[in-house]
Amino acid sequence: MKKIFPLFLFMCSCQSLTSKKEQLVKDIVDKDVNKQFYAIRDMGNSRDTFYIKYLMKDLDNQKTSYLWDFYGKTIYQVKLIALTQITGIESPVPVTYKADERNVDFWKSKYPNYFSAHINPSQSK
Repeated sequence: MKKIFPLFLFMCSCQSLTSKKEQLVKDIVDKDVNKQFYAIRDMGNSRDTFYIKYLMKDLDNQKTSYLWDFYGKTIYQVKLIALTQITGIESPVPVTYKADERNVDFWKSKYPNYFSAHINPSQSK
């Protein structure tokens, strides 16, 4: 019995991590911009390279947040911050609210297989 309980806890925690990843992937393509901002932040905080392909989709997105946590920031800014957190690589040009083509091209050259101007929600499943 003592050996079964730790195994059970381990299995539950692995399932929880998988469902957390699935939820973040769903949230980043959600129509609700607020969910997108929180998903991007959580992806960056996780520092998991699994999320790079999802952060590269629609990288130059100019949608702005009016949430307290992200007020005035664009999805572009939050994605570049998350990419920096995950990779440890800084963008060549300071990140502002306006998408800079040099930053987009820089990240596109780092991860050319993942870059896409637009994301199709059916591809994320």
